[in-house]
Amino acid sequence: MRPTTYNQKYLKYLLKDDMVAVDMTMGNGNDTFFLASKVKEVFAFDIQKEAIEHTMQRCALFNNIHYILDDHANIRKYVNNADIVLFNLGYLPYSDKPIITKSDSTIKAIKEAYDILKTGGYMSIIIYRGHKGGLYEYHAVMQTISKYNIIESYKAHTSLTEPVVYIIKK
Repeated sequence: MRPTTYNQKYLKYLLKDDMVAVDMTMGNGNDTFFLASKVKEVFAFDIQKEAIEHTMQRCALFNNIHYILDDHANIRKYVNNADIVLFNLGYLPYSDKPIITKSDSTIKAIKEAYDILKTGGYMSIIIYRGHKGGLYEYHAVMQTISKYNIIESYKAHTSLTEPVVYIIKK
């Protein structure tokens, strides 16, 4: 099972229609679409205009999404609290792979997101380790989230470069 599929299957039972959700890496809008169909309000971040354009097209039927063209590390400029936060780290699928999430920004974003996460809220992190810089980012993320309450993890195979999913509960 793909990590994104596993993630959504796990999270769909946790989501309620009065929740505020944050998609920290909107990409092509799959997680944004999923969240917008389940919760009251979604804040979706990306640093690429192309990602916002794709997501706006994909999510045209929803009016509960705030599209934010900014680094996810700047979450506090836009969001005061959230019930659920999703990270899908790596690069925009089918795009310019040199544009990737970076460890410094990601670690700051994870810490900031955890701070605004409500008690009892959830953070989901999918880490793609197979691209250039992915394994380095994975180790930095693991060092950071090891202090949090990781309630679930998933990987489909045993390869060191395959994506992994972590679910954290605050």
